[in-house]
Amino acid sequence: MRLGRQRVSVAERFNEKTQRSETGCWLWTGAVGPSGYGRIAVGGAGNGHTGAHRVSYELNVGPIPEGVFVLHHCDNRRCVRPDHLFLGSHQDNVRDMVEKGRNHRPAILDISGQRFGRLVAIEPVATAHHGATWRCTCDCGAETTTRVSRLRGGITKSCGCLKREVLEANRRSRSAPPHEVSR
Repeated sequence: MRLGRQRVSVAERFNEKTQRSETGCWLWTGAVGPSGYGRIAVGGAGNGHTGAHRVSYELNVGPIPEGVFVLHHCDNRRCVRPDHLFLGSHQDNVRDMVEKGRNHRPAILDISGQRFGRLVAIEPVATAHHGATWRCTCDCGAETTTRVSRLRGGITKSCGCLKREVLEANRRSRSAPPHEVSR
């Protein structure tokens, strides 16, 4: 006789991972994705995860039309309380973000003039979720762009000239005649 796990409904699993808070939000205590929103498996093994706030809306309010977002009145990404949620378009989501002042970008760390190996940081040229990209000049005179995290972490030290020099030195040392052994 083979014993198996009893299937637990999405609603039961959802309710087990919800905690009432003093702020009035119902906080998701289960898995949280990199964006800060709760995640819950739906549809069985291998069928993926979805936002816990979306599951809350569907369980407590009703179906979500395709392409529609579930937004938060409370701006708490872990909140799954149905009356804190409302439906909206992508435009509605952006408008809500701007109106609530959540559209600021983090300040760019100013590293202009700082030296990192053979590179000197000149100016930021782009920002993204992974950090700012900086234009740098190399001691050899070339310019390159790289992320600030690679500069500060010591990963990028030149425009590539350092690596070329090391490779060339290694090539020369391998092709040099062997040393004579004295007897």
